Amino acid sequence: TLILSMLKNIPVEKIFRTALSSGGEFAELYAERTVSTSILHEDKKLERVNTGIDTGYGLRVLFKDKTAYGFTNDPDKLMEVAAVVGKNIRGGHSGVGALKLQDQRVQRLKVQCSRTQFDEEFEQKADIVKRAASEAWTHNCIKQVQVTWRDMQREIFVVNSRGIEEKDLRIDSVMLVLVIAEKNDLVQTGYEPAGGNVGIEYFLRKTPEKIAKAATERALLMLKARHSPRGAMPVVISSSA
Repeated sequence: TLILSMLKNIPVEKIFRTALSSGGEFAELYAERTVSTSILHEDKKLERVNTGIDTGYGLRVLFKDKTAYGFTNDPDKLMEVAAVVGKNIRGGHSGVGALKLQDQRVQRLKVQCSRTQFDEEFEQKADIVKRAASEAWTHNCIKQVQVTWRDMQREIFVVNSRGIEEKDLRIDSVMLVLVIAEKNDLVQTGYEPAGGNVGIEYFLRKTPEKIAKAATERALLMLKARHSPRGAMPVVISSSA
């Protein structure tokens, strides 16, 4: 996986020995890699596409009620971080035994995804956005449509000085459809979000057409809405309210 390539040449045990050299009781190394995609469809075309990769490492050292923390996005600087963080903790006897990493399985949120959306071609994501926009434009009262797609894959790895390690994968995908409708100089908007802790498979079940239709129907319904009543109205006040 991507996260394993980040940790391939990192001397974890040496980093912990350095971090605990001033008497720390416990140390924890954290690594994260996040890949994200965002797509904006507006004015009947793909307006903007952004992709990015963020990586980083964090090191935490504890002694009784004291905590020292340092971070970097350069793995070659981890030993320096360990030395600085370790000096901020003054404890008693220092030391860490030989590490035997134990992969601890913890309960976590189940992601509704049989394969990550990042294994899919970009064209599939763009097609979902285009289909939503096309559906939203079907009514002649619609004057503007904006479809936004955002997804993120976050890989996390944590290992501590007691030899326990944990890995996790978090996936989020969200699509937002914003529709503006106009009739007889009256302008109304409809908005429909969809997604969450899901992969691209969610949008194969709940199709982009359904999401766009919900936003469109909401805007059109607002065009037919009556004005709220005006004038004097009774007000009820209760001490138990």
